[in-house]
Amino acid sequence: MDRPTGITSAEKILIMVELMNRTKFGQRPSEYGIYKLKQEKVFIDAFPVHDGEHKWTETGRLNDRQLLARYWGSTKCWYKCQPHHTIERYFGTEYAFYFAWLGFYIKMLIPAAALGLICFTFGLSTCNYKYFNYRSHEICNSDQIMCPKCHQEGCTFEPLRASCGLSKMCYIFENPTTIALAIATAFWCKLHW
Repeated sequence: MDRPTGITSAEKILIMVELMNRTKFGQRPSEYGIYKLKQEKVFIDAFPVHDGEHKWTETGRLNDRQLLARYWGSTKCWYKCQPHHTIERYFGTEYAFYFAWLGFYIKMLIPAAALGLICFTFGLSTCNYKYFNYRSHEICNSDQIMCPKCHQEGCTFEPLRASCGLSKMCYIFENPTTIALAIATAFWCKLHW
């Protein structure tokens, strides 16, 4: 790996912040730094210096900010790999590591999300079949009367079939495949974390 020959944008920002923190602005020893000026309401806020415009240009040399805006910050590039080296040059190593970890984390969640979607789809498609969802079928076709849910006046007896919709919705999320999903997720977690 080659040694860096120039100064990166992140290093420029850190140098500027350090200079602004050490610069005196008054006679007293405590009057120094950008944070003190912000406390005294001289400045509302301070932002790091950027290398040029973020809009894409056809002429001249492109800067890291333009490259990141085009190939990383654009919604059209959601499926592409992250430009980690450009992120590191512009924001620094900590941010590049964070975004690399976040990308890895999201990729590792894709199989678990796919299994969850399969379980949900199975529950949705078999919700009305008596063979799979016999409990809801029994509830929906029942003639039994349930006791009131409260002890105050006005609470009436209800037929059990009034809970038919809730029973079907419960089956969509709590069907036999969710047990397999829980086991697969536990093994997946143990293997990869």
